[in-house]
Amino acid sequence: MNGKQISDDDFGQYVESSLEILDIAHEPIPFFRFMTVLAFHIFLKEAVDVAIIEVGIGGRYDCTNILEQPVVTGITSLSLEHTNLLGDSLEKITWHKCGIFKPGSPAFIANQHPNVHLNDLCLNYASLSKSYGTIVYADNNLKPGIPGSFQNLNSSLALAISKYWLEKNGSSNASLLEENKDSLISQTRVFGRQHRLKIGKSTLFLDASHTLESIDDTVLWMKQESTDNQNLAVIIYCNPPRDPLYLFQSIVTCLNPTVVYWIRIDKNNVEALEKFCVQKNSEFRQLDIENFRLNLLELLESHNTVLACGSFYLIGEIYKKLGFTLEY
Repeated sequence: MNGKQISDDDFGQYVESSLEILDIAHEPIPFFRFMTVLAFHIFLKEAVDVAIIEVGIGGRYDCTNILEQPVVTGITSLSLEHTNLLGDSLEKITWHKCGIFKPGSPAFIANQHPNVHLNDLCLNYASLSKSYGTIVYADNNLKPGIPGSFQNLNSSLALAISKYWLEKNGSSNASLLEENKDSLISQTRVFGRQHRLKIGKSTLFLDASHTLESIDDTVLWMKQESTDNQNLAVIIYCNPPRDPLYLFQSIVTCLNPTVVYWIRIDKNNVEALEKFCVQKNSEFRQLDIENFRLNLLELLESHNTVLACGSFYLIGEIYKKLGFTLEY
């Protein structure tokens, strides 16, 4: 809250009180659902002024989607992800995402370039939900503090949502937001997205990219930012059922790593991945998460440059191992 994690003691107390409320011993609850309930419990007890709720998967059937009338909703760029659950087309995924629209609550929708037909589809779902939709276009004059070609659009969407919330609540800060948006956006930080760290003699690049579009942006970022790829190691976390060869081949092909460490890949993909890496003159190695934790520091010492990507979980494990404090 307010850019800082709550203390371990407070977190532990809230976990205990949430477990008591749910009586979880008599009716077990999936982990993500519990974490969602826990988050709402903390926000209510701490009496936050505004809570920003991000869905887990999709939206329509996600456990976060229990708010009957959120002040405002928003949709970022849509892409093919979680296709085993959401469907194998952007149109099917759009239906799931637009399930967060609620009657009387405005919906701000990021321009879906190059799939602009999705704009009309989102606006139609907003109308059917008795919401009112607005397409937000990227303000290319903004200079976000977060690297990435997509961040201008994300920043424009965040500004539109924030401005509406301030105006809806009668805050005089709405005009201040507009006047100071350049400064505010330039100071924005998101840990785990295109984050560069110097660890001893090694340079560590962290990006939780896990869709084709974001992975392509990771490749572009590395080409722009990395000056020493002679001994590049890439660590890829690809949770099944994602297809690692489909998603991450551009990283191996374009960056020419010396070695690729694969974590959490399906055993049915191992042979194809190993063959692909050999073809690209990259050494193939498979790690489980425990060995990764144990050998991370040694791995960093062995390479001039290391890229870790594929999951916020992986990035979080690295931050934890390095003792990195997540404070904005």
